[in-house]
Amino acid sequence: MPSHYEQCRHRGVPFDRDLLEGDLDAHFPAFSEGRALWWGLAIRAIPNSWEEDVVLPGVDWIVQIHAPGTLKIPEGVRRNSPRTTWHTIKENSALLGVSTGRSDLNGARDVGRLGVRRLASLVRRELPALLLSDVVWEGALVRTQRGTLKMMLAQFGIEGVEPKDRTLLSKAGMKLLPIAIGDLPPTLARSLEWLALARSSRVRTEKFTHTWLSITALADQGQVRRNSHQRERIDAYVATMRDVLGGRDRGALKERLNQYYDARNSLWHEGNVSGITPELLDSMESDAFTLVDFEFVKLGTPILS
Repeated sequence: MPSHYEQCRHRGVPFDRDLLEGDLDAHFPAFSEGRALWWGLAIRAIPNSWEEDVVLPGVDWIVQIHAPGTLKIPEGVRRNSPRTTWHTIKENSALLGVSTGRSDLNGARDVGRLGVRRLASLVRRELPALLLSDVVWEGALVRTQRGTLKMMLAQFGIEGVEPKDRTLLSKAGMKLLPIAIGDLPPTLARSLEWLALARSSRVRTEKFTHTWLSITALADQGQVRRNSHQRERIDAYVATMRDVLGGRDRGALKERLNQYYDARNSLWHEGNVSGITPELLDSMESDAFTLVDFEFVKLGTPILS
């Protein structure tokens, strides 16, 4: 079973840590064998939901309902080995697949990651036992010339270059010590919630949307009124940061926030995801925390690094 494992060094934890967002064609050059690819998503379901396997075929999709112990997914033998084996899902589960019409993995990924989630949303309304948050496998699918199903496996490993000692960990805790979570202003609390959701999201559009909401939760506070424009609210908020950020920094921040707003418009109004790159997501998160840090300065409990 084709697989790829990768390690990387990074100052933080990159948003693009998911290998499915990388260049799949470079790692699996002969995966499709010229055939049109499907994109699949395997998810668990509530125990005792069904007792036998059922196949639900669609126009350009398929859902395989699996009884406990009948769905097998590929997994790595060990972290740094290209060898794979089959892992049996012991719980009720389902494998959802959508036809992408593409034979290149990158194109199939771009079509399939969103398509299979649209399918999951529709199917779960009819089969509420499906646990959409409990994903056990995701990747490309293709039938070989022998008729067997080939499933892609991409694994990602990340580890610290040097473990932090007790002193550094305690120092990090001391910096946050004055913060009372239960007393946070509602806008700041919501912003932090959205940032956490962004980090737990699996696809770029989810990461982008949650990060954008974390920014607007702060930038829009007290400014939402009839006929007000988002760019005006951004400009007004950044202007209040003059005592913390210099003029050049404020100008650059305002320009980037407006760039994110343009990407938001392209996504929400046109369905265009081309501007949502890993670099943009990293920049967005950094700027969102700039706004968060500013809010803590206003509260008199600065946690700036």
